[in-house]
Amino acid sequence: MSLPALRAINVLSSFLAHEQLRDAAAVNRFFDSLPTSPITSAQTNHQFDVIVLCGSAILSLGEDVFSALSGADPVLKQRNLILVICGGIGHSTSLMYAAVRRHPRYRVLADDLDSQPPEARVLQMIAERWFGLTVKTHDDGDLTVPQEAFAPTIIVEDLSTNCGANALETKEVLDARGLTSPRSIVVVQDATMSRRTVACFEKAYDGIGKDGPVVVAWPTFVPVVTLSHAALEPSNSVDDGVAHFEFDEAGATGVRKAGLWDMRRFLDLLVGEIPRLRDDENGYGHRGKGFIGHVDVPVEVEEAWTTLTGVLQITNR
Repeated sequence: MSLPALRAINVLSSFLAHEQLRDAAAVNRFFDSLPTSPITSAQTNHQFDVIVLCGSAILSLGEDVFSALSGADPVLKQRNLILVICGGIGHSTSLMYAAVRRHPRYRVLADDLDSQPPEARVLQMIAERWFGLTVKTHDDGDLTVPQEAFAPTIIVEDLSTNCGANALETKEVLDARGLTSPRSIVVVQDATMSRRTVACFEKAYDGIGKDGPVVVAWPTFVPVVTLSHAALEPSNSVDDGVAHFEFDEAGATGVRKAGLWDMRRFLDLLVGEIPRLRDDENGYGHRGKGFIGHVDVPVEVEEAWTTLTGVLQITNR
């Protein structure tokens, strides 16, 4: 049972993470690869690139982004770079609070969580207190004025409650500041929702045609699962089946292991995403709810989904 299910888990994890950019250096190369054009009054806002950091209980996402933008010699030195920290209060916000309270450094923010701040505001606290970054207020001026220094402009969107709203509310915040058509949008999201969030941003900007941004995913890592010691002990129990798996100790997953999902939740998230991505009457595509455009779900991914739901009897969120 364990080996087919293990393979299915990692196929789904890789597909949903949709890793188009592996690290901050790859983000730099992506920005460098984009076309540039002479700046005119009509084109100014198209010269800006945007990174969108979506609120999540996986706090390492914010750490990776903030680290790349901070310090005396930041990795990301792109001029005219906007970071949008987004996330309101949604169904998973309590999990973010719990992650902060468990964190060896950020747990000192526990009292600040009593007022139930939006997810973006929690990330703002982390960015400002531990990484020395400064968030702009609504009165800090027009974002379309070209920046003279290699310093990011950081703004907050704190109303969105799901992936679709992340995209729509972020677009509204950028539009309100004059940035109606950025050159690119790099989406940093929980790896289980990364592909869907990219599709949401593409949908949000599809109305502006060829002037729309290039949208890509930077999940910061792809979760890798391996067999646990429990897998060596035969059992027919569903709970023991989940206990057969653990996050890999090696690589990018291992570095972040202490701050990842509970395994049951992780598997539930994997299984719950595929029906959303299907372009049928029950999905989020054109033929269903219309929240996203068409997403191709390969046969291999569908087979992995069938294997995982059948073997572990996992249901949607």
